[in-house]
Amino acid sequence: NRRVLALSVCDRQEQPACIKNVHGDGVCQTILIYWLLKETGSLSNVLLSSTKLNSALVESVARGEHLGMQECKYQFQWERWNCPRDSTLSTQKRQFTRETAFLQSIVSAGVTHVLTKNCSRGEFEGCFCRKRSGISYTQKNWKWDGCDDHLQFGEEISKKYLDSSAQDIEAEGISHNNNAGRLAVRSTMRQVCKCHGVSGSCTTKTCWMAVSDFRKVGNFIKKQYRKAIRICGGGGCLDFNIANVRQIHPRAVELKDRKPGKKNLLYMMPSPNYCQRNATAGIEGTIGRECSR
Repeated sequence: NRRVLALSVCDRQEQPACIKNVHGDGVCQTILIYWLLKETGSLSNVLLSSTKLNSALVESVARGEHLGMQECKYQFQWERWNCPRDSTLSTQKRQFTRETAFLQSIVSAGVTHVLTKNCSRGEFEGCFCRKRSGISYTQKNWKWDGCDDHLQFGEEISKKYLDSSAQDIEAEGISHNNNAGRLAVRSTMRQVCKCHGVSGSCTTKTCWMAVSDFRKVGNFIKKQYRKAIRICGGGGCLDFNIANVRQIHPRAVELKDRKPGKKNLLYMMPSPNYCQRNATAGIEGTIGRECSR
């Protein structure tokens, strides 16, 4: 059956999706979820097929997607494109506009954020927050201690679930935007401190790193959206690699002197007219609502 097949594949370590060593032993069964995702191509099918297995992990991915979509709606509520209900990754992928890039990034960030928090709360077997060594800084009257949010776990699961293994320019662009979302969660992490002392005097503090409120992550990605880089134009596409960016067609992109960094959002097509309804493209238009731009 599927469970036996997936676990046997994982035990033989023939699948890169088996992340057994990310946060300790005992989670090799998560390979089944990735296998089902690959076979069905649908999160809803996975939810139906694996409810008796690692449901907490799958449900966290679903909650992360929902969190990303809700933040998308908030960030664009006063704009011509307001992240309508039909703005799914599957429909937007056909267009790959600046808005698509934001959607890819915010969903990736949402999945990473939820998985990280749930891991740190111990909702997954064998997955917990990352214990600090407790190095003391006496002059500052505080020390690193407590338990950092396990961001690496959230990043790894998000990458396995969302990123494509294809080598074409579109797949690379999607993976780049997904990674930009994960980096947004990492870049906005905050230091949290707890006071210790008589009568709440805060003589010393214990500090650790935690993911920020997701609104802060959304604001970070929205700034990247404003300065997104187009990687395709009339002359062709930008042949990019994160480690070695090179432009093969000087007229291909509108930003000749800019090379995309890891946090930049990338897109391929200019945005359509969002004022007019286009059901095929999932554009509802602006009739009946007020826009700021």
